Amino acid sequence: MKYLAFLFLLIVGFTFSQNPNAITYGIDEGLPTSNVYCAFEDDDGFVWFGTDVGVLRYDGYSFEHLSTDDGLGDNEIFEMFMDSQGRIWFLTLNGQLSFYQNGQFVNSKNNSLLKEASHPKVMMDAYENGDDVYFLFRDGNITRINMVDKSFDKEMVDSAIFGHWKENDNYYYLSLDAVLNTQTNENYFFREYINSAMYYRNISFEGRKLFSINNTIYEFKDKDIVQIDQTDDEIIHMNKIDENLWLGTRSGLVIKQKNESIHYFMNDVVSYVLKDTQNNYWVTTLNDGIKFIPNFNVLKHDVPDENLKITAVVNHEDQIFVGTESGLYTLNYDSSFSAIQSNKISTDYIKKVRYYNGQVIAIGNTSVKIIEGENVIPYDFGANDFYYDGSHYFFSSSVVFKFLPEEIYTFPVLRKESGIRAEGLKVKTLFRKRTNVILPYKDNALLFGTSTGLNLFKDEQISDLNVANDLNTSILDLYYDANTDLVFAVTNSLGISILKGNKMIHQVTKKQGLSSNSCYSIHPYDDGYLVGTNKGIDLVRITENGVEVESVNRKLHLKNEKINAIEVIDDLVLVATDKGLISFDLKASVPEASQPKLVVESTFINEEIVSNLNELRSDQNNLRMNFTGISFIDFGNLTYQYRDNDGPWIELDNRVLEIQNLTSGFHNIQIRARGITGNWSNIKQLSLFIKTPFWRTVPFIIIVSLVLAIIVYFIVGKRIKSLEKAFSIERKMLNEKQEKMALEKQMIHLEQKALRMQMNPHFVFNALNTIKGYYTGGEIKEANRYIGKFSKLLRMILETDQRLISLEKEIEIIELYLELINLRYENVFKSQISVSPDLNKKDTAIPILLLQPMIENAIIHGLAPKNEQGELIIEFLKEHDKMICRVIDNGVGFTKSKESKLNGKRTSKALQITRERVEMENDSMDENNFIIRDREGMEGTEVIIKLPIINYW
Repeated sequence: MKYLAFLFLLIVGFTFSQNPNAITYGIDEGLPTSNVYCAFEDDDGFVWFGTDVGVLRYDGYSFEHLSTDDGLGDNEIFEMFMDSQGRIWFLTLNGQLSFYQNGQFVNSKNNSLLKEASHPKVMMDAYENGDDVYFLFRDGNITRINMVDKSFDKEMVDSAIFGHWKENDNYYYLSLDAVLNTQTNENYFFREYINSAMYYRNISFEGRKLFSINNTIYEFKDKDIVQIDQTDDEIIHMNKIDENLWLGTRSGLVIKQKNESIHYFMNDVVSYVLKDTQNNYWVTTLNDGIKFIPNFNVLKHDVPDENLKITAVVNHEDQIFVGTESGLYTLNYDSSFSAIQSNKISTDYIKKVRYYNGQVIAIGNTSVKIIEGENVIPYDFGANDFYYDGSHYFFSSSVVFKFLPEEIYTFPVLRKESGIRAEGLKVKTLFRKRTNVILPYKDNALLFGTSTGLNLFKDEQISDLNVANDLNTSILDLYYDANTDLVFAVTNSLGISILKGNKMIHQVTKKQGLSSNSCYSIHPYDDGYLVGTNKGIDLVRITENGVEVESVNRKLHLKNEKINAIEVIDDLVLVATDKGLISFDLKASVPEASQPKLVVESTFINEEIVSNLNELRSDQNNLRMNFTGISFIDFGNLTYQYRDNDGPWIELDNRVLEIQNLTSGFHNIQIRARGITGNWSNIKQLSLFIKTPFWRTVPFIIIVSLVLAIIVYFIVGKRIKSLEKAFSIERKMLNEKQEKMALEKQMIHLEQKALRMQMNPHFVFNALNTIKGYYTGGEIKEANRYIGKFSKLLRMILETDQRLISLEKEIEIIELYLELINLRYENVFKSQISVSPDLNKKDTAIPILLLQPMIENAIIHGLAPKNEQGELIIEFLKEHDKMICRVIDNGVGFTKSKESKLNGKRTSKALQITRERVEMENDSMDENNFIIRDREGMEGTEVIIKLPIINYW
């Protein structure tokens, strides 16, 4: 069956409208209304909006809604302006006067002057002249208010008033059918008939007095009215911005430039346009809330629904293919990229758009369409990606298939008839792994980006390029740069992996400056690569020193959005996002980097507002400051720092600074804010002085000192005399006690030596008998060996005249002793000595020969009487601040040993001496420090000695 080729144009004639890329704040974003009349920026940087439900004040974080409940004169606010004293006046529907100053509303309910000066008609305009503020009302009333001398007056003219101009010191009023000069009382009537029901707008533009009636613009010039321009719809706002005339109409925003007019937001009723001091634009509408435009050179193209998700964008032979969630569109590209007619080719969800060998391939959820000129060849199956190498088609989903062109039509048939396990499909299955992207590679190879890494298809073989599992993640896009032989793997969790051959040379993540590790697309650009993430777009450059990352979002003041695809046409960058298609020239559309504005909104001392911060009491030492940084392009993502008296800058977690228990003296508290551009705001300072507590003042200290001196002289002095006698007696007693302690210490030392000498004779006697036995039996060699070890042991004991030795040396003595005993009691026992790693044998001290009596008792009275070889275990452990010495044998047991005749008087005396030595070392008679007991459930005896841990050095 031949494949079908036919024209498959479903819908023809869509127009791609283009507008500045705007962030819309409406009801869906939490505003109380979508009907917004005007915008105004105050001196602090807050932007105010007049609506039909009150005013909104925006600080970049949230919209604060203020209404009549808060003190506003009316909820219908058509205009706002600030006078020279910082009062924000509101032009209302009901004519009730009110203003906002220092965080409070002043209105006709709390101010008698405003109550009397209010007028029950629509307020149309207002201006300031000296100390006077003038308000113009719809019915021709002109009210003057002076807030200094608390005076006001009213004047009526014969016609409705819409606005005013000022020229030198002359004021001109625009009325229903004439221009009025208030100084000369002259009226300049319009020459043609004007419908009295129409509303007028007026502006001073480059020294010209312009006004509009319906959709026509007039100029008042040389005492005459001249028509100069027209728009397609009624003009409801006029403003001068960037040296151009900006018109808000009922069918969008019109910008009158010198040689052309540009029309944006044609579906909106534009009521006001404001450019703030940070070079952001605000467009208010009567139907769609507020549009925030941080960069007028970044354009958004509606396709044709402005909320349509764009999934792919590709340029091929000056024809742009745009994939969306509801189909594929084509449009012809020109340099203006405006009002472009488009065709809709598919209604499927488009995943990718590719072009290979003159064919454009639209890959959708349920269909694949190959486009050659005006012919569209549909295939009734979905895929993740599609590739044609000139001889075979490759397409991927949960697996990768390979078909000849004449065979591809059989795929949906095989799939439908036999399912995925059909033998026919198995033959065509190339690679059994879910594959998201297919990329042609060098040497006629293909790269497969899968859900678990990267694979290479070459010479009909599949190999793994996961680089030691460093790429064990889902790969969503690939790019191969033939000039550098680099492969860029775009991952959903590990950023961008850059490979050369089978080696990863760079891993680009948030650590290197990437906006997110969840990446979706990549495209070469100039000397780098544009990378789309779920938080915007970055420019990655490879340098001699590694990788550099530049945030395009930050550079162009874009809000973080998911970037699905990127295309570059000359210097124009097209970006597919979840909220539409945007375009920009990265080289020409960079706005100036502005610095945030920092506003201290309130300051509290001990949770109270204090007017004088220069004379705070000592107990007024708890500070709380509420502040906010205003930088609308940061969308609330600002960094705050503070410091006290030129100390180090300390980062804050939120917009509240709280410092408790400030010290007395002068404090200069400084706060600053930083936005995404890296610029710091101006530093806001708060100076305060906390008085020293009276009990720390010099006079108080002097008085207290004198009083104490007198007390000391009369009371303490007398006490000292009475103690002198007692002191002499105590000193005599102390000397006697010290002499006695020295004597006792010396006696103890001598006693220790005597005890050692007392323990040694018995052992020496036994040793000499052993030597005698060796000689008697003719075992000269054994006798010599025994004498060598015995002499070494005696020398170590006799040369040590200190009470304490290191644990290491004590163990050496014990080991020598055990060797000698083993020669005497051959095969009677085997021994084991262990030391806990927590004890340092060289640094830990122990009384010399403390365990020798216990070891001797264990061998002679416990192990020797047994008929089989016994076991002797000696352990040194650490338990908290104690060293635990344990001597364990599996002999006859302590109880049986005492009952036997082998237990002589010397053993009892040795035990008593050892107990006394333990008590002396612990300075305690606690019996738990020296325990001898039978082993529980086992034969033998266990001796436990607890000693304080003493550093030998």
